[in-house]
Amino acid sequence: MLVIDESERVLLLRTQLPHRKELSVWLTPGGGLKPGETYEEGALRELWEETGLTGVDLGPWVWRRQVVWRWGDRIYEAHERFFILWVPRFSLSPGVRVDLESETVLEHRWWSVPELQAAAGPSFAPTLIGEHMAAILEGCLPDTPIDVGY
Repeated sequence: MLVIDESERVLLLRTQLPHRKELSVWLTPGGGLKPGETYEEGALRELWEETGLTGVDLGPWVWRRQVVWRWGDRIYEAHERFFILWVPRFSLSPGVRVDLESETVLEHRWWSVPELQAAAGPSFAPTLIGEHMAAILEGCLPDTPIDVGY
């Protein structure tokens, strides 16, 4: 989910890979679906779990990404959907974090597009988030979700 504040900064969480503690990745709030959940329901649940934010209306689905990755001893395949969510800046107060999230979410930060573009690379997911966010903030919302790659 692309959580964007009134200063056009996007919220990212820095996570530590359990099988490679020396590596961390900045990513958007979100996660897996529970059985029977829609993507929208899962996005709102994950938002609450990771940030404490509730009572919001999702904006459009703008990006998609398919990725296979290793997390600890497991291999995952995800078909991700990124929705826009415009919010006033808020302080995170996670609703509930499962043990894995408590152990792996190290910090959060609100990033501007120039900061993302200067820092982007393999420690961000998606890696070209700065370029894609620039288009969103310029008002270039795609008619159909675009593939933002790995």
